[in-house]
Amino acid sequence: MSKSDLARAGEILKRHVHAPEPSVSTAVARMRLLDALQGRRQHAKRLALAALATAALAVVVGVLVLRAPTGAPVAFQVGEDRTPGQVGAYVTPSANEPLVLRFSEGSVIELAPATRARVTHTSPQGAVVLVETGRARVDVVHRPDTDWQLLAGPYTIQVQGTSFDVAFDAAEQTLEVVMRAGVVSVAGPGIATPVEIRGAQRFVHSIASASPRAPSASAAPPPPPAATDGGEPPSSAEPQSAADRNLARADAAGGARPTDGATADAGPPESWAAMVARGEYRRVLESAERQGLAQALSNAGLDDLMALGNAARFSGRTAVATQAYQAARARFAGSPRAASAAFLLGRMTEAGDPAGAITWYDRYVAEAPAGSFVAEALGRKMVVLRRIGKVDAAEAAARGYLKRFPGGPYAGVAREMTTP
Repeated sequence: MSKSDLARAGEILKRHVHAPEPSVSTAVARMRLLDALQGRRQHAKRLALAALATAALAVVVGVLVLRAPTGAPVAFQVGEDRTPGQVGAYVTPSANEPLVLRFSEGSVIELAPATRARVTHTSPQGAVVLVETGRARVDVVHRPDTDWQLLAGPYTIQVQGTSFDVAFDAAEQTLEVVMRAGVVSVAGPGIATPVEIRGAQRFVHSIASASPRAPSASAAPPPPPAATDGGEPPSSAEPQSAADRNLARADAAGGARPTDGATADAGPPESWAAMVARGEYRRVLESAERQGLAQALSNAGLDDLMALGNAARFSGRTAVATQAYQAARARFAGSPRAASAAFLLGRMTEAGDPAGAITWYDRYVAEAPAGSFVAEALGRKMVVLRRIGKVDAAEAAARGYLKRFPGGPYAGVAREMTTP
């Protein structure tokens, strides 16, 4: 059969044979198929809109998270018993020893006796501490988002992570800042533009003065005994203790100095520890210099030696403080306070001799394994190791710290150092 014959047969079939109409079931199936296809298109549209909405929400949440502060405000502990601190409450040093405030991110503030201070605000980035009058030793740990302020009377000291001593005399309205490491800026009455103090500079400013004294090198030789640490004329007031009065009378008469108790009306000499408890650091230093520093270091008792060291340290007389602490260690070796002198020597030398500071911290821990400064000594060692680039040793020290003091004052820094 040819192709033309097949074509004619097909035409005959089309004319005489009719295809059946689609059944009802077939029509229904077709409608369902069309509905399903339409539903898929609508569902796809809904998914696309939902995805766009989710992305937009993620952007908004991300912005809010970046703008909102993260983490809890830093906490702090007061004193050697680690009493939880309260924001806004006054803190008062004990009679014979300074009072230490330890903050959860590792910063430490040591308040000298007779200082009046309080923590007025805390945040995840730092704290605001007000020193109404007195002296404090400040060590703030540097972090990328550090935001610390120390208010000394009407002055504001902005801190990013540094180490310095600050004193404010409320009666004289005089501020003194002695830097040990890092940089701060000072603003306040009579200071037109914030003054930046760095390195080993010392800055003194009085509200009554026309202009602040320019920052000077704090490492300069100490002033002569006749002048105070601030370089001002000595007070004309007569020494208050009986022993000091006897020394002053002998000096004025040009005669030999009497020994303690040489006169019947002299009474027992007042201890340097008692003077330090009242914040009379200058009197302690003047008393030691009048009798001769070498003699004082050889004859003073342990309490007075430590008081002399503290008075010198709080006054920025680091050379005298070092001699006093070393004398305490040499003459009273094995005593708890001689061990504490090792820790204080480490704190004093940390900025200029970090390796030496680590040695002092190790000595303290070895001599007083259960001492009150152990957690701080190990924490400072860890921080110093990281600062001088000994990363592996610092991480090992951090792991050891967390194992021994999981809730210690440097635990936050230790966790940061050990987090991959």
